[in-house]
Amino acid sequence: MSAHTTSSLTPGTIPIVMPGTGKLINFHAVGIAETNTAVALTGIVGDARDALSAADARRLAACWNACQNIETEVLEQHALGVISAEHSQQIHKMLAALTQIANETRNIGSAHIIARGAIAKAEGRPAMSTQPDALRLADQLKARYGGTVPTSQAAAELRRQYAEIEFLHRRNDALRQLIAAAQAAGSQP
Repeated sequence: MSAHTTSSLTPGTIPIVMPGTGKLINFHAVGIAETNTAVALTGIVGDARDALSAADARRLAACWNACQNIETEVLEQHALGVISAEHSQQIHKMLAALTQIANETRNIGSAHIIARGAIAKAEGRPAMSTQPDALRLADQLKARYGGTVPTSQAAAELRRQYAEIEFLHRRNDALRQLIAAAQAAGSQP
């Protein structure tokens, strides 16, 4: 691992006396605020590039601070794709855990519905409402018509279809996990 400044950097300005002329010039810079030490200069305050120099200093500080725990060699090897893949694996593990929680809390209030909505959103699928339309319609039919046979049958059918859709969602989730596990196992040496 190569040595480098390990402090967080902040953007700012720093006055520098120019050698030979003795003229004081203010520079946009990134540096260590606690010690008033510049690490990099990005331009001269007040020149034609003033706004860009200030923005560059801010961006350099943000990038530096975001990459603080990543080894320089890793950054030089353009490993950000690898870092992104690791991040993606963590997200998939969290989704699997959330799926498990949703399945285990099925009979405890609306926790599983909220979890299912978060899972659907993370996977780019449309989330179901907290009270699915089929169940809402079944409740409305039963309440409005007092449970007469045709409406009771319609409500029962809506409930049956909802249960079947939920079963298919669970099976689909399990299949996705199996596929992901198989892909992960196949990609390892």
